[in-house]
Amino acid sequence: MILDLVQCSKESKMNIFNFLLKLLFSLSIIVIFSTNIVSEDKFKGIGKLISEDKYDEAINKMQSLLPTTSEDDKAEILNAIGWVYIKSGDYSNAEKNILESHKLANKYNNTKVMKLTSNNLGILKYLQNKTEEAKEYFMKNRDSKTAKTYLQLIVEKNAERKYHNILEEGIAKSKQKDFEGAIKKYDEVLSINPKNAIALEYKGYALLRLDRPKEAIKLLKTSKSLDPNGKFIYLNLVKTYCVLKDESQIEKTINNPFPGKEQFLEWYKVDNEFKRMCSENPFIASFQ
Repeated sequence: MILDLVQCSKESKMNIFNFLLKLLFSLSIIVIFSTNIVSEDKFKGIGKLISEDKYDEAINKMQSLLPTTSEDDKAEILNAIGWVYIKSGDYSNAEKNILESHKLANKYNNTKVMKLTSNNLGILKYLQNKTEEAKEYFMKNRDSKTAKTYLQLIVEKNAERKYHNILEEGIAKSKQKDFEGAIKKYDEVLSINPKNAIALEYKGYALLRLDRPKEAIKLLKTSKSLDPNGKFIYLNLVKTYCVLKDESQIEKTINNPFPGKEQFLEWYKVDNEFKRMCSENPFIASFQ
C-alpha cells in the first residue's frame, strides 16, 4: 500500500523561523522609535497592539504618523508598516510599503534602513518560496546575520525541494510496481538526506514487495525511530512482520497505543494487501 507523499514535519525549523521573525520585527520597530519621529508613549501603544495581533489598528496608527513626518524619516515607518503586513500575511501590501521605504532610504542615503529593507524584502520573497529573488536581496547585505541565516535557509529549502521532487518520482514508480526503479529514487533522496523518514519507509516497503523483508524491517524500524508519529509506518511494519512470521512483534505493534488496534481494524477492512499478507496470522485472523 503506497500512500501519497506528505510533507515532512518542519516544526523545529518553523519555531526557529517564527522566533527570528519576531526578533527581526522587534528590531525594525526599535529602529523607528529610537528616533525622534514619535514619542515613546505612542511607541508603547503601537507595540502593544502588535503584541495583541491587532495589526489593522497598529498599521492605522503608523500611517497616521506619515503626514507629519519628514520625507527622509518616512522610510523607517513604511518599513515597519511593511513588517506588520508580513505578520498579518498580507504580502502584497508588505511588498508595496517596504519597496517604498527602500526607495526613500536610497534617495536620502539612509544606509541603515536600506539594509533593513533589503533583508525584509528577502524574507518576504523567501516566505513566498521565491528563493532566487530572496537570494538577490540577501546578497546585497550578505555580511549581516540576517542575510547569512536566510542564505543558509535558502540552500536547505532548495535541497529539500529537490529531494521532494525525487521522492515523488519514486512514489510514482512504486505505484507502477517498478520497485527497483523506486528504490533508486529513494536512494537519491537518502544520499541528500540520510534521515528522511518517508524515503526510508517507502524504500522499506519497496524491499518488502521485492521479497526482501529482512532488509525492509531494518529500514522501517529506522523510519519509525525518526518519525514515531507516522502511522503508516506501523502498518508497513506489521505487514513485514507477517511475512517474517514474527508473531510477537505483530501483536506488540498492533496493541501499541499508537496508532491503536482500532486503526488496524479499519486498515484490515480496506487494505487487501494487508489481508493477503497477514490473514494466516492467528492474532490478525481474529479481526474478521
